[in-house]
Amino acid sequence: MRTKLFFAIFLAFSNLYANATFNPSSPIARCLACEIPGGLSVSDLTGASATLSWNAVVGATQYTIEVQDEQVNPSVFQLETNVVGTSYAVTGLTAGVLYKFKVRTRCGGDKSDWSDWSFFNGNFGGGIGGGNGNCSRPTSTQIANITANSAILTWTAVPGVASYFLEIEREQGGAAPWQITQTVTANSFVLTGLNADTKYKFKVRSNCAGGGHSNWTKWRKFKTAPSFTGTSGGSNLNPSSNREDLQPVSTSALEIQVWPNPAQSSTTVRLQNLSAG
Repeated sequence: MRTKLFFAIFLAFSNLYANATFNPSSPIARCLACEIPGGLSVSDLTGASATLSWNAVVGATQYTIEVQDEQVNPSVFQLETNVVGTSYAVTGLTAGVLYKFKVRTRCGGDKSDWSDWSFFNGNFGGGIGGGNGNCSRPTSTQIANITANSAILTWTAVPGVASYFLEIEREQGGAAPWQITQTVTANSFVLTGLNADTKYKFKVRSNCAGGGHSNWTKWRKFKTAPSFTGTSGGSNLNPSSNREDLQPVSTSALEIQVWPNPAQSSTTVRLQNLSAG
């Protein structure tokens, strides 16, 4: 009896859906037609403006775009506007600053989800979630000649690229926000103005000669050398130590720098202003 009852219910629902008609103006139909835009791209970059484009969606009445700068949190540049076509000329940009934009479709009173972010800067175009150029990502990021306030950042050169885009951040917990970006044509960059005994990190990507860019490298972390100073005639260079058997120095100041810190296989110690007593 139970089997016959389930079979009767199944036939009833089958007949119901077989005789149903599709209503394109129904809320379900409008929702299905309102797709997320794809093909986000950037062109006509001047340093102060750019043209943002995307693919058309069938049934769209307009699109909403949002543009933000990617380098400051919270963002100091933020724009949201509705557009009838499939492109928008954004102005008020700053050359070399990293930006991002996303788009969603509006179908009458409905709207799609947002697209993924597409990244670009004032000089070169970007790509969804990373890179959309035809050039390779740099490899073998390294840090050399680390001192208390400087370091040389290097990476393997990529043939045929227009330039490289660097992002450098201070990683020290509790420190004030610090971040710089830099476009360079060589595969190295001399970084100055750093704080002693402080953690930093950098990443780099290629700016393709034909437009667009590669994906970012992974973050490369490093720490600047500490700097210790002892005064002339002092018997203890470590204020936290109770030892009094250290020999005095005959210079007016002794500066000690150690790098890299932490060391991987070796370390370098530099003593400055040291003379025989």
